[in-house]
Amino acid sequence: MAAALASALAYVLSAIVNYLLHYYYSFSARSGHGKTLAKFVLVLALGAIFSSLSLFVFANLLQLPPMVGGICVVVSWPIISYYLLSRLVMR
Repeated sequence: MAAALASALAYVLSAIVNYLLHYYYSFSARSGHGKTLAKFVLVLALGAIFSSLSLFVFANLLQLPPMVGGICVVVSWPIISYYLLSRLVMR
């Protein structure tokens, strides 16, 4: 239980740091934190769903090693999230 709690806390803290760095440095957002933060959290949720679904499809439906799905997520998600953050979130 302690490991799961530590992992969840680390995820939340990294999301906060990630948001602030993207907001102020990566994209120099012009809109307020209210809308931007809500959209950022939505992108985080989409990333978790995308990762879980990819692993499920590759491992269970396609009967491939889970590592294949993991590699696909690691390669594709940064591109997808950059597009979403730059075009829709940090405007």
